[in-house]
Amino acid sequence: MLLFSQKNKWPKGIYANGHVLVDGEKMSKSKGNFLMLKQTVEDYSCDATRVALADAGDSLEDANFERKTADLSVLRLTTFITWSKEQIANLKLFRTGKFTFADEVFNNRINMFVTMAKQSYEKMIFRDALRVGWYDFQKAKEDYRIDVDTAGFHKDLIVKFIELQCLIMFPITPHVMEHIWLTVLNKKTSLNFETWPKDEPIDPIVIRTNDYFQDVVHLFRQKNFKRKKKVKESFKKCLYLLR
Repeated sequence: MLLFSQKNKWPKGIYANGHVLVDGEKMSKSKGNFLMLKQTVEDYSCDATRVALADAGDSLEDANFERKTADLSVLRLTTFITWSKEQIANLKLFRTGKFTFADEVFNNRINMFVTMAKQSYEKMIFRDALRVGWYDFQKAKEDYRIDVDTAGFHKDLIVKFIELQCLIMFPITPHVMEHIWLTVLNKKTSLNFETWPKDEPIDPIVIRTNDYFQDVVHLFRQKNFKRKKKVKESFKKCLYLLR
């Protein structure tokens, strides 16, 4: 009643899906692919189910619940919990001080993804919010790990990454993110009382420079692979002639 008494709190839009698909096929009892919400939560957990539902699609297209997505999400969310615990436990081993170029790239990318996730949530396009706020966010961390190599993570950025990941994924995976927020980051208040992260400045030059650098590295590896392949083929021909 409290919500309905305040008109500014009323829903601004409602989506209505057509058929509900499971693994690309219409869900029906006759096909044996009928999923009940209670059973799905028991099989995959609440948060993994919510990930699959967010990934199912928005607007006028038929929602497609992929059981593989829900299954993989169990592993990915569990892995993120374990990884977060390890990083917080090892904070003393990480770098501090001035950011390197790899640090700047990582910082700018996660700032950009936070802004993009916010825009997707506001438009109620939850698949895009999931893609940017989870998959792209996690990939940025993996790219950062490769870029810093033996230099290791920057302490401030790792803490920032985990905090932002919890904040922007809380609408989709509230239980996992709340667990990390309270028990891993040792925050004193629930995520329910937190606000969306403030937009931070994004340096497009840093991102473009990194994109160009990655393209050059990829091109070099391709050419190097082709060169090695040609050398290998020439070697085989020589062996054949010697026989």
